[in-house]
Amino acid sequence: MEKYNIKNQIRRVGENFQDYFFPKNCLNCHEEGSWLCKSCKDSLFFIDTKSCPFCGQITDLFCSCNKCQKIIGIKKVFPLFKYGDPLAQKIIKGLKYRYLDDILLDLEPVLRKFFYKYNNLIEIEENTVLIPVPLRRYKQCERGFNQAEKIAEVISRILDIDIITDTVIKSKLTINQAELALKDRYNNLQNAFKLSCKPPKNVIIIDDVFT
Repeated sequence: MEKYNIKNQIRRVGENFQDYFFPKNCLNCHEEGSWLCKSCKDSLFFIDTKSCPFCGQITDLFCSCNKCQKIIGIKKVFPLFKYGDPLAQKIIKGLKYRYLDDILLDLEPVLRKFFYKYNNLIEIEENTVLIPVPLRRYKQCERGFNQAEKIAEVISRILDIDIITDTVIKSKLTINQAELALKDRYNNLQNAFKLSCKPPKNVIIIDDVFT
């Protein structure tokens, strides 16, 4: 307990030091105090997607169609926000390009709200694990972290599910998916990932953007 309290005290000192010299301002309205103020967090709306994320066919909420499930193996996709939402873009760009990994502390209550709202649709079977989409090693060294891993850490706390980071590796340099047309995105990711060992049967894949 004493060691835990000392770690907490050191962390708080570090946070106070950072906040004093590098004050946080809301990414959206620039109010001082946090990367996401309460008002702007409340303005984020979840999207209820009732079409297959791969072919567009009408489906149940967040579900892939039967045909795509057989081909791709993904049963459901849970996007939180539309990428066209200006605030959602600022959050992602702040995380990826400004390296503001602590923005997820401000976003955690929003994630908790999402999982509470759609709890009955998230099928967590026995031995389910979270696997964040890996980065190339040089990219992770440049950024200092993998944003998908950071998101997975928050979701792990919320759902009480373990994270595995050594099962999948990024084995090929790829172009930014956002820069490609839909028809080119599949080709871009062909053979881009490899398994280092047999994966668990039940997996939730975590990434920052679904293209």
